[in-house]
Amino acid sequence: MAGDWIKMRVNLVSHPKVLALAETLATDDEYQEWSTMAGFIPSIGGSRDDSERDYQASLRVTRYVTVCALLRFWGYANEHAKDEFIGSLRLHDIDDVVQVPGFGAALQSIGWAEYDAERRGLSLPNFNEYNTSGNERSASAKSAAQRQKEYRDRKKAGESDVTRDDKSDVTSNRREEKRREEETPPASLPGFDRFWNAWPKSTRKEARGKCFEAWRKAKAEGHADLIVAHVETKKLTADWTKDAGRFVEAPLVYLNQRRWEGAESEAQTDRIGSFI
Repeated sequence: MAGDWIKMRVNLVSHPKVLALAETLATDDEYQEWSTMAGFIPSIGGSRDDSERDYQASLRVTRYVTVCALLRFWGYANEHAKDEFIGSLRLHDIDDVVQVPGFGAALQSIGWAEYDAERRGLSLPNFNEYNTSGNERSASAKSAAQRQKEYRDRKKAGESDVTRDDKSDVTSNRREEKRREEETPPASLPGFDRFWNAWPKSTRKEARGKCFEAWRKAKAEGHADLIVAHVETKKLTADWTKDAGRFVEAPLVYLNQRRWEGAESEAQTDRIGSFI
């Protein structure tokens, strides 16, 4: 619809209204003379084919000239327009604002600008639909003190949220770890259970959890038969039976020092001695 303003954006050069504005501008005599003298658009002349090529080249360049001119004029209108009207401004004044001859007339041709003789100024139909004029920005503008206060409030609120979230996360993590510890039964292995049950009762039979970790660290599960057999043999010795197990070491010491090592060779020596 004629008169509907559009937003400034990257792909504005291909917008249908900008294309129409560029085509109108490209055929303007003042614009053609100005652009040819400026040297960025070739003069249109020669054969019909040459003229068509020159026109298409001129049109392509004019589209970008149009976008740049729109940017300058919209900035000017944003600053000076009040209720979609700029007083004391005429169509040819737009050419001076954007420094492009014929641009004011091209804007009028697509309905984006109209000269109001009674009010003696330029009307910009539907300009405020996509733009904010200067007086509206001034009415809603915030002072520097207000902006600083809002920034401090946002920063303070953000820090409070971070602190609260950190404390909440720490508390939650601790509770979760404690819950897992309470719900998870002590780890064990069949070989270790046999070892622990075979170990005689005494005041030194303690720290089952540490014993289990020592068992795993020593990879003793693969030697469970040998270890249990060694413990059963030690239970029959005088040191372990004298005075109700007075010399029975702690199972943790036994595992840390890997005292079962060499038990198999000792057993073989005992068997050889029985045959001699």
